[in-house]
Amino acid sequence: MKEKGAFDWVFLAVISIVLIVSITPFGASQEQTEVVIPSVSVEQGANTIVPVMIKNATDAVSGTSIKLWFNPAVVNVTEITQGDFPGSFTPNTFFTANGWVKVVVDVGANPSLTGDNITVAYFTLEAVGNAGTSSYLNLEVQSLLNDSFAAIPFTPINGTFTVSTGPPAPTLVTYTITNTPITLPQTTSIDVRFSERVSAIIKIEDASGNLVNELYSSPDVTNPLPQIWDGTYESNGTQVPGGVYTVNVTGTNTTTGLSVTDTTKTIIVIPPPPVLTSIEVSPQTATLNITETQQFTTTAKDQYGNTMPGIIFTWSSSNTATGVINQNGLFTANAPGTTTVKAANGSINGTASVVVIFKADYTLFLATGWNFVSIPKKLAAGNNTVEDVFGDVNRSSHSIFLYNTSTAEWNVMNLTDEVKPLDGIWIYSAESKVIPITFDNDPLRTPPTKMLYNGWNAIGLSDTIPTSANDALSPVEDKWTFLIGFDAINQQYQTTIINNNHDGDERDEGNPMNSGIGYWVYMKEDGELAGLSV
Repeated sequence: MKEKGAFDWVFLAVISIVLIVSITPFGASQEQTEVVIPSVSVEQGANTIVPVMIKNATDAVSGTSIKLWFNPAVVNVTEITQGDFPGSFTPNTFFTANGWVKVVVDVGANPSLTGDNITVAYFTLEAVGNAGTSSYLNLEVQSLLNDSFAAIPFTPINGTFTVSTGPPAPTLVTYTITNTPITLPQTTSIDVRFSERVSAIIKIEDASGNLVNELYSSPDVTNPLPQIWDGTYESNGTQVPGGVYTVNVTGTNTTTGLSVTDTTKTIIVIPPPPVLTSIEVSPQTATLNITETQQFTTTAKDQYGNTMPGIIFTWSSSNTATGVINQNGLFTANAPGTTTVKAANGSINGTASVVVIFKADYTLFLATGWNFVSIPKKLAAGNNTVEDVFGDVNRSSHSIFLYNTSTAEWNVMNLTDEVKPLDGIWIYSAESKVIPITFDNDPLRTPPTKMLYNGWNAIGLSDTIPTSANDALSPVEDKWTFLIGFDAINQQYQTTIINNNHDGDERDEGNPMNSGIGYWVYMKEDGELAGLSV
């Protein structure tokens, strides 16, 4: 075979160029359609809107279906909004936590789209990762169709999402606590300095994170004055219990929104030793007949309300003629009158009141203030009028009242009016008083009765023995609803007893009516109350 010479090689090259030019039409573009999402950089916590676009669309585009993949630890897609396609628009953001979203669009009945920059949709991206982290923005174009519904060749151009570093957060330059632990009432000082101007809060929290005391708050500060904590609650100024308390220091730059929070330091509070603060004497009141005794007991408490054992008390009686008390707290009644017993330890003491009465057929006790009383039986002649019963009472010019339900009026009792059983009487006494009562012992008499009317009636128990409200009011069983007694010692009404209440509490109809006490009873219709004894 004959070798090719230089001329032959030149000839072949010229022929090749001619063929290439003849095959490629003049002016035809070599650019391919691209589906593009740009790269972006966003500050932590901020949002940006990014378009997904079709570029170099020389073939008419009728619709497309695109998935966007990303790292959900860095970026989150919060919204997809419509772009240039005028037909159907179907966004799917249900799987953002899995790292992808999807959008399907078309032109509908409108002309297909052509051009260099066709926006498929707008994606709102949120920077959720730490500063400096980044995520892929990868496009999975599942279909890209022309107006004949044929696939258009394309090249995906993926992007990158970067969380920019942004401005630095404020820091604590200095932070000291002078005393920890503290033994109350010792105080401690908290001194902080921030790296920049911040809105600052310094507060004390308990082990559960509950606020104990907000020591400091300022909208604009760099170096607050040292803050003193004395181991008290902000709400009421009382000392906190012993334990570990967290100091929460927070500074926020109000321009950038960045902040520093430090909860690493604690203050140990050691409470002071217990100190006797109060003495409680029980019972608080006692009513005794002559020669009777009453054992009193005491409870000593410290400043925290805790019981203190082993405290020694000195007992005394303010009126030894009425009664005396030994150093074991046993009181003995000597004569009618009143006295105050006291248990003391140094300057701390507790007291109780004692009333001593003398034995008669019956004794009626009046406390200081208003009294609502009743006589349990018919009184003997010569001892049955207002003057006979209440003549020695210092009433401080107050009248004695009897309520008339039938007329809904208060009647002032005259000195000559008879004091009758079953009546509830209001009388004021300037001091505690014991009134001896003598009953009528004539056997030829009937038990007392009292007509009660619809509404509130003032009554009493017609017996010297406490009796349940249910039994005492059995003659009007279906007609009464409420019964209210009056506590003269505390000058307040007792808990209401309710008819047919069987709950076992203070409103139960099984609770007693007591002798000598007046009661309000509410009647829903008229009825006659009969006495229990003669």
